[in-house]
Amino acid sequence: MIFEEIRITNLFSYFGQQVFELPTPTAERPLVLISGRNGFGKTSFINSVKLLFLGTSADMLQRVIDGTKLRPNSYLLGHGKEWRGIFNRRAREIGESDTRYGVRIKWREDQGTVAAERYWILTGNEAQHHLHIETDFDTDFGHVIDDEDSAEEFLERRLPKSVVPFFFYDGEQVQQIAEANREGQLRQIERLLDISTIDTLDEYLGRAISKWRQSAQAPEIQADLKQLEGQKQQGEGQLQSLQAKRDELQADIDHEDRTILRLQRKNDSLRAKSLQRDEPRLRKQLADTREQYEALCLSIGNTLPQAAPLWAASPLVQQVAAQLAEATHNPNQMLAEQIKEVAQYLPEQLFDRPMHSSPPLTDAQKQHYKHKLRKLFDGLTELPSGGFFSLKASDILDLRGRFDYFRQAERERGHLADDLKTASRLRRTMQDLQAQLDALDNISPEEQEDFKRREGEITEAAQRRDDFMRQMGGVDTESTNLQIQLDKIKTEISRKQTEQVKGEINSRRIARARQAQQLFDDYKQRLKDSRREDIERQINLRFKSLMSSHGQIDRITIDADFALTYLSADGQEVGMANISAGMKQLMAHALQWALKDFTGSLAPVIFDSPLGRLDRSHQHNLLEHFYHRVAHQVILLPTDSELDIEKYRLIQPHVCAEFRLENADGEHTKVITNARMYDVETA
Repeated sequence: MIFEEIRITNLFSYFGQQVFELPTPTAERPLVLISGRNGFGKTSFINSVKLLFLGTSADMLQRVIDGTKLRPNSYLLGHGKEWRGIFNRRAREIGESDTRYGVRIKWREDQGTVAAERYWILTGNEAQHHLHIETDFDTDFGHVIDDEDSAEEFLERRLPKSVVPFFFYDGEQVQQIAEANREGQLRQIERLLDISTIDTLDEYLGRAISKWRQSAQAPEIQADLKQLEGQKQQGEGQLQSLQAKRDELQADIDHEDRTILRLQRKNDSLRAKSLQRDEPRLRKQLADTREQYEALCLSIGNTLPQAAPLWAASPLVQQVAAQLAEATHNPNQMLAEQIKEVAQYLPEQLFDRPMHSSPPLTDAQKQHYKHKLRKLFDGLTELPSGGFFSLKASDILDLRGRFDYFRQAERERGHLADDLKTASRLRRTMQDLQAQLDALDNISPEEQEDFKRREGEITEAAQRRDDFMRQMGGVDTESTNLQIQLDKIKTEISRKQTEQVKGEINSRRIARARQAQQLFDDYKQRLKDSRREDIERQINLRFKSLMSSHGQIDRITIDADFALTYLSADGQEVGMANISAGMKQLMAHALQWALKDFTGSLAPVIFDSPLGRLDRSHQHNLLEHFYHRVAHQVILLPTDSELDIEKYRLIQPHVCAEFRLENADGEHTKVITNARMYDVETA
């Protein structure tokens, strides 16, 4: 299968009809580059190609929103604000009745050419689906397949839905090939190796055995089995209907949950919600804080002495206490005090008290000698003026005692400081609480009304969700009971089939069929063992050619079911969680390369973000050794940051065509043909 033309019409970011005319690739030039910046339409391109082969399959529906599986109509037209749908919004705004939304791919295969188109016509709020295929095969020239079931079967034969992930993927999805080891993926590998057809033979033999068993039974047993089969089909139909109903209810529940979350986020953006909800608590907290603040202020007012500056100025108190201590130890200071006392006592005792001199001194003489004595004593008691030396010794001692108390009372000073800090903190807390309460007055009536309205909508949505959940509980109970009945019916069918096998001819047929099943099973196992060894050898060869950084993984083994195991140099298994995303991508490429070596290529390979999560060395390895060898036609969708001019030089000799995507507003992807990423000379 070689793509010749891809035409995208009004899908995703592609407005109108955008055409990619692809030249015939050669062995030397199998690559097509479609470059563009992020958001310009590369992912839209690969999703459009997937859409042709997969339609609105489960794989497409569940990749849009994490954790949510959309319904087909929601996938096409949108799902609230989370998903706008695959139809181009600009085309929908124009809204012409005959507007097409779809993708058309023309490809060449051995029998001839095929043009397949899947498209929708929008009528009101419903999209009418169409799929038709045109061929010019020699045996069926000009045939048009309009029947959708036949067209889907035709596409399934060309590229089965189960193996599409091996051909169209981005740099993130490719890692899943290396790390999954899931049953579905292993079946895909078997299908690629053409081994799964043996399972089809085994399935047809099983049906034949069941038919032969029934034909060998007595008429009444056959009637019972027919009735039981009818009950089984009816029960399975009811079970499918219940499952569909459950899926719808789950989708409705998810929708209501998102509605509730959206409304709650809007209400949380209004301060009114938290304030209205917490107003009683805030008022009580404010009253408690005010009570603590007032009690603490009263305590401080009662206990804080008038000497508060002495509590606060600890360095100054230490300095004064030191000077007082120095003054009390100064002998001159104490002697001067004693002489002053003698100077006051001696003149009075000498001149004013008996016994007096004879003849007595006159008053003038007494004053003269008193003045002379005072002058004499003043000379003996003269000390530097100012400071503590101007105080009496007793006053100095008293002051020293007081200042020593303040100097040594660090614990009391700490308690007072803590009380003052606590009072300040309580005051700030009261201001903050009052500000929060005052903010209620700043909420506009319109905001208050919006808040109340949304609260009502949240309640209604919660009630609807609860109702859906109750309905789902009823559906689950009914499904469980129905499954129990079906299990009983199947058990009864199996019992009757086992005990009533009659007839020599059918018994021999059944025995031969069993032998054939065993033969096919043995052949399948031998075939798998043979392919497994070859693939294991080839994948190790390809991996070593791509991996160059280090030897964390020395060897890759493949078990009988094609599950991958990664071993270190010492033979220890390397856990998947210990392997980087880049290494997983390289291992997936090696697996794909090895499978291509054995199967050829069913279809072109498309890589979106081909070099993501890889370092420069491994990027060069892929560009030089992998992409131009992995398929007959390879389409790469890089950004300029992934494929700079140096890497472009490595891959350019293998490129047969280049396109550039431009998208100025996100909804008008335009395809520029023959637009090279860089202007370099070709080899």
